[in-house]
Amino acid sequence: ISFDVIHHVTFVNDWLPSFFFLLKKKKTRFIWGPIGSNDPINKKFFHDSRSIIKEKLTTLIKFLFRSFDPFFHICKHKADLIIGINDNVQNKLKISSEKFYSMPAIAIEHEKRNIDLNKKDIDKFIIISVGRLIKIKNFELALLAYENFIRQNNLTQNIEFQIIGEGPERALLENFVNSNDLKTKVKFLGKLSMQDVLDRLESADLFLFPTLENA
Repeated sequence: ISFDVIHHVTFVNDWLPSFFFLLKKKKTRFIWGPIGSNDPINKKFFHDSRSIIKEKLTTLIKFLFRSFDPFFHICKHKADLIIGINDNVQNKLKISSEKFYSMPAIAIEHEKRNIDLNKKDIDKFIIISVGRLIKIKNFELALLAYENFIRQNNLTQNIEFQIIGEGPERALLENFVNSNDLKTKVKFLGKLSMQDVLDRLESADLFLFPTLENA
């Protein structure tokens, strides 16, 4: 079968090659992306040496693949267009402007963009964060800021921090909440549907996005 266009939509990975270039023929156009990855996480965000070592090893592996994997370089050369999640990808992979296009990898449908802010809860100040509960999403820093905000302003009621998402760091975050007497002021809502997330946003006053990922 001959293809006119081959488009490998990745899970935002800019250090493993796409072997779809093997299907490319003379008149075939090969599009790779959106690709990208986070920059190394500063060690001050980790609590133990094991996590720091793991992060350094991950960064090293990505560097080795980008630098020395021949299939990665063949894929980069064969691609007619490479889509990156930001301009940093172009600099990191040394891609020419003629074959690179920058476009965010995360979005929602156009008809769901309009949020009615008039629906927000006027009796309570609501803060929301959404994402997978993993280190790079940095929910721990959001909770630290929230706890500091409550303490400095002596807020005892009518405020709530809603965390939407699941992940391996949930137990750590719940332990922080319990240790700082925030159980009545923080709600872990788990994984919700897109519509439920949008409904929650309509009732909120502030959206926190504390990720360590580069924008």
